[in-house]
Amino acid sequence: MIEQTSVRDRLARALPAPITGYRGSDPLPAFASGWVAVIALGTLALLLLRAGRYDWYGDELYFLAAGHRPAVSYVDQGPVLPLLAYAMDAVAPGSRTVFRLPAILCAVATVVLTAVCAREFGGDRRAQVFAAVGAAGAPFLIFQSAALSTYAVDSLLVGLLLWLLVRWVRTGRDGLLVGVALTAALAFQVKPLVPVLLAGVVAGVLAFGPRALLGRPALWAAGGVAALTALPAVLWQAAHGWPQLAMGAVIRGEQQAVAGGIVQLPVHVVTLTGPLGTALGLAGLWALVRTPELRDYRFLAAAAALLAAFVALAGGRPYYLAGLFPVVFGVGAVAVVHSRALLRLGAAALGAISLTLTVVLLFALPVSAVREPAHTQREMSDRLRFTGTTGWAEFTATTERAYARVPAGTPIVTENYWQAAGLEALTELPAVHSPNRGYATFGPPPETARTVLYILTGAPDPTWRARFPDATAVATADSPLGFPGLSAGVTIWRCDRPADGWAAAWRTLADPQFDAGW
Repeated sequence: MIEQTSVRDRLARALPAPITGYRGSDPLPAFASGWVAVIALGTLALLLLRAGRYDWYGDELYFLAAGHRPAVSYVDQGPVLPLLAYAMDAVAPGSRTVFRLPAILCAVATVVLTAVCAREFGGDRRAQVFAAVGAAGAPFLIFQSAALSTYAVDSLLVGLLLWLLVRWVRTGRDGLLVGVALTAALAFQVKPLVPVLLAGVVAGVLAFGPRALLGRPALWAAGGVAALTALPAVLWQAAHGWPQLAMGAVIRGEQQAVAGGIVQLPVHVVTLTGPLGTALGLAGLWALVRTPELRDYRFLAAAAALLAAFVALAGGRPYYLAGLFPVVFGVGAVAVVHSRALLRLGAAALGAISLTLTVVLLFALPVSAVREPAHTQREMSDRLRFTGTTGWAEFTATTERAYARVPAGTPIVTENYWQAAGLEALTELPAVHSPNRGYATFGPPPETARTVLYILTGAPDPTWRARFPDATAVATADSPLGFPGLSAGVTIWRCDRPADGWAAAWRTLADPQFDAGW
């Protein structure tokens, strides 16, 4: 059993104002259920109100397509998101609000979990409210709930895993370690990034303790079972040439184009955490590092540092760090509440600003707000952030007009997986194929297909022209302010089957890069 000492007492030594009246043997402070419920329900209401205002995000439709093709793993994610997408669409076909409900519930649960983390560190009602407001006012909440995505679910699971570890440090109850292993197993089935976090946790425990954690039989037994659940996905990746590793290089290139590399990472983290979240995060990390008595929890700071280093050096997405927010915000809220009155007042002001910004940024701008075309990945990313994905109606209508000019049953091939997923979900057109990313593993057109409609973005390159020398353009979608790859820069070609057949052509056409025509 880990010696139970008050986190509040530990924090007191790092803060200007003393903290008294709490002992490790005391029960945790009362949960601020009323205020946290108000914040969580208010968040839920706003997120439900805006859920249907954004049009479909391309990845959502890809998850739905993957859900119709069950597998133990996919090129760039595990099976959980495809299964969720399939289930939500089965409940209410075509409803974006219902489809996004799991992401919304995860965002609301993150708000509650952050308050629970503050309580776990001995935070009173004020600290819990600060933590909940920090989570609700973080711009990441908007991204987490805007679409059904891997990071919407993964970030909550990582936060839950860390909370279970923190609770084990306080109580020593080995049943919590079983929960840690099961949560890690589920997170791996969402996105296989949790091993990086676990490596950071292990390194932090080895460096700072509590080393007793690594000697618990319950941890190794449950961890072994959890590892077995990952085996089918690992075997699938091996059988398909480890596409997840190739996707890492693609993501690094996209992140460089959109975010500008390592030096910009702190800026992007601040844009995810918001004013109050940034203050709580810095306060939490400072308390963990500064306070000797918090040594048993210092592994959290080490894990955060190692995960941030991985994101920076590997070119990962900044939101890979979001699972750290609940715990770091929680300890930061305790630190702020027990600091000087002026700091508490400043944190309250930041909380008001954060919530205001969240409400302002919550709803998509109308398409009429678009004034300039998007010619780069960064410009497209900015457009997605403020107006969502647009152009589906134009793209599907253009494709249907082109299809009316070819024999019924003609297969359709698209250059990128968003186009394929959109046509599959939003039209009654026949089977759609794409050599892009995960769609490539769904297979090429049948060898019996003598003719296809091939959708390209931008001008065809010489290699494509050589493979399809008799290609004829039959339709275009190229609005000056249209969405890249949907209503701008799109040409639909009628093509004959390549001389070496579709299976052979597929191996050379397969490409993990997302091409929207720039």
